[in-house]
Amino acid sequence: MKEAYEENLAGLPGDEREAYVSGFKNLERIRCSGAFLAPQLWRFWWALAGLPLKNAYGSTECGGGVTEVDVSRKSNVINSVGRLVTDPAIELKLSEETRGEFLVKSPWMLIEYIGNKDATRASFTDDGFLKTGDIGHLDGDEYVFDGRKNDDFIERVPRLAVEAAIFSLPYIAEAHVLRVPDHETRAVAAALIRIKPGPSSPSASEMTIARLHADLSPVLPAYMRPYLLRVLESTEEIPYTASQKPVKSEMLKRFFGVPVDGFWDDEEPTTGVQVWPQRFSLVGPPPDTAYRTSEASSWQGQRPWEWGTWQAAGEDIP
Repeated sequence: MKEAYEENLAGLPGDEREAYVSGFKNLERIRCSGAFLAPQLWRFWWALAGLPLKNAYGSTECGGGVTEVDVSRKSNVINSVGRLVTDPAIELKLSEETRGEFLVKSPWMLIEYIGNKDATRASFTDDGFLKTGDIGHLDGDEYVFDGRKNDDFIERVPRLAVEAAIFSLPYIAEAHVLRVPDHETRAVAAALIRIKPGPSSPSASEMTIARLHADLSPVLPAYMRPYLLRVLESTEEIPYTASQKPVKSEMLKRFFGVPVDGFWDDEEPTTGVQVWPQRFSLVGPPPDTAYRTSEASSWQGQRPWEWGTWQAAGEDIP
């Protein structure tokens, strides 16, 4: 919808454009669930229509909704999924008090895997809370969703934070960050992006991983920036499920040449995949960053593990 507005409505004369916006403002709220909501989308719709976005968190295993945003209460917490649902009564705690895995107990949650006692036992804590596999933290009295334990952390780097940073760049129309299995470092981060049409945007052929790193440098440390980049052509489409969730295994295979349960081939990268050139080298900046002095100088004194996106965020490694 954001793309449709920017491409078809934003350039209309004021009165004509306002007729569409006024109709949109007649909605009471926008409800968001099923996937991570990029902060840029939240800001866009809020600026355009002033409508509260009712984000929520839950799952089939939990028996439905667990938390939701109260649109009558103003909040500035980015990525908030709100507070506990009160009907029915639900218990929610975090595995490490104020952060960690969401642990849920509700009257409608999963109670067992039929015929699989081991899986059932592994899915619950000793006091009967369901292990959701979702990671988050508390900000005041609001819960913030940080991602899935197995899918949304690339060697402990939060995938969603990297994705949001890329999506915030003005020339990006679509951004996906994927965990790519790698022989040397277990996994690396790969960015799959679509360039927004427009005179101020680079073309797909002009977009380089060096530019992406340079443009992300004010908001992401080196170890969080993607190691691989693939730019989508206008005719290429992302595979989605019936519920409009990206099919990551197919994306890895189609755009990065990673077979199911396989590894990325660093010796013969798939055509179109750009690689950040110095994962382990101790010498100066890559040659294709020379056009930006600030990026080149930032390489001085950096540690090689920061270039491979596998240092844990905030972890001090001597």
